[in-house]
Amino acid sequence: MTRDDVTECAQNDKLIVALGEIWLMQNVGNRLRRRNITSFRLRLAGRLLLLIRDKLQLMESTMSSVLIPKNFDLIVESTLDVCKENQEKELQNPSSAIKLGYDLSRLASLKLGFSIKASDEKLKQEATDFLRLMQLEWSVKVTKPARVTLEERRFNKEKELPHPEDIAHLATYMVEALKTLDLSEPNEAIFREAVILTQARLLLYNRRRPGELESLRIDTYLSRADLDETDLSMRQSLSDFEKKLLKTQDLVEIRGKTGRGVPVLIPLETQRVLEFLSNKAYRDKGGIKAENPYMFANKSSGVVRAGDSLNEVKERLGAKLKYPKRILATNLRKYTATIAHVLC
Repeated sequence: MTRDDVTECAQNDKLIVALGEIWLMQNVGNRLRRRNITSFRLRLAGRLLLLIRDKLQLMESTMSSVLIPKNFDLIVESTLDVCKENQEKELQNPSSAIKLGYDLSRLASLKLGFSIKASDEKLKQEATDFLRLMQLEWSVKVTKPARVTLEERRFNKEKELPHPEDIAHLATYMVEALKTLDLSEPNEAIFREAVILTQARLLLYNRRRPGELESLRIDTYLSRADLDETDLSMRQSLSDFEKKLLKTQDLVEIRGKTGRGVPVLIPLETQRVLEFLSNKAYRDKGGIKAENPYMFANKSSGVVRAGDSLNEVKERLGAKLKYPKRILATNLRKYTATIAHVLC
């Protein structure tokens, strides 16, 4: 986390630290992102506690001491302030208000658990009453206006899909760049260029969520299935063109949203580069740590962001793209869904 007053407040509060431990455990299957998810939740709770302290003029207050029934309305007001409610009673960050609702319930439940273990009837009653107030009033005072704001934004948002010519320009550029990429003398610059081009190409080709693609591990790639091994009964129903595609592509299954497996097709032009990226000797020369298990590794223990790779490729094409701001991972998936609907 960023080192500031919010971080210090969160890390020194017993209840907020316990909340962080819960978020780490809840996201145990998402090792790549759970640190970021937990950090965000801790900082959100820390910002709320700092604001409550300021309103109460009690700078040493803990989250446990402020989660009491008589402070409920103050906590509602502070939550709306954290989410930047304007004069028109519209929240600037409505999703944060919804998240805080869930986390305040967790924090009160943690307080209840600690009080039961310590046989502290006073704290137990405070936590029980606060949780009851959350059930009775929070949805009306915070959750409902937050969801209404989100729904209005979705409705009023311009729904602009990527231009077909822009997608064609991107695909052509990446295919040619991957085919001509010189991998004979690996170094840090070459390795990063290989990561950027391959990530962007797979993102455009498969229309996957960036986080899913980033989580591709080397062992998962090396154990991938050959599409030529597809069930014989299925192959008999394929056209000649589809059978040819089977011979030029590989298939790898990666961890998707909620932990389910999702397929990623590996087109021919990326296969050579992926072999390069998974080679231990080349990774060493690229400055990648031996313990980093991810295909698209950065020089620390994480990964290069797929969205950043796509943005860099867009910048290289510059004026050749008509509407570069429309080319986002979410819009690419919507584009695919729209085309599929038109063809049905």
